[in-house]
Amino acid sequence: PSRGETLPTPGGVAPPTLEGVPPLPQESGSRGASRPIRQLSFAESVAAEGTLTHLVINRSKTLCYDANDDGISEGLTLVVEPRDADERLVAVAGDIAVTVYEPPLQAQQTDPGRPLAQWTIPAAEAMRHFRRTSRARGLHFVLPWPTAAPGSRQVRVVAQLTRFDGSQLEAEAVASVQSAE
Repeated sequence: PSRGETLPTPGGVAPPTLEGVPPLPQESGSRGASRPIRQLSFAESVAAEGTLTHLVINRSKTLCYDANDDGISEGLTLVVEPRDADERLVAVAGDIAVTVYEPPLQAQQTDPGRPLAQWTIPAAEAMRHFRRTSRARGLHFVLPWPTAAPGSRQVRVVAQLTRFDGSQLEAEAVASVQSAE
């Protein structure tokens, strides 16, 4: 149709009226943008960390994975959950240090033993691994062994979070080798 012409309504049906529906805004910034995303300042990040009280390693999702079922672990999957005093998940930034040790020979052993592997994950990278869904909660990492896989069927995993103010929280768990099924 040329300018000024109106299109005929098919079958004489008029468009529905939209009573009670607010009109769409006339001015929108860029297409698809609802509002600008504001990043937290350093002070706001530190204030948000105030609710964090402890770390929990999700023992059911932390394991030495054996992807090809050859009995040799290819790496470690680790799920760390930062929590507040009421056990609620807290989205918090900080550097994560993960150290894997041989399991203690005796339950009373306080010495951590010999480190088998270590990873350091900067805060910005760690936050990209944060999940808050019904299936996945916390910081999820897949860490391939930097050298040969440990020979034991279990390892001791220690995760340490260093916050912006320099304070540290730590959690530990024992992880077993799980073969692909």
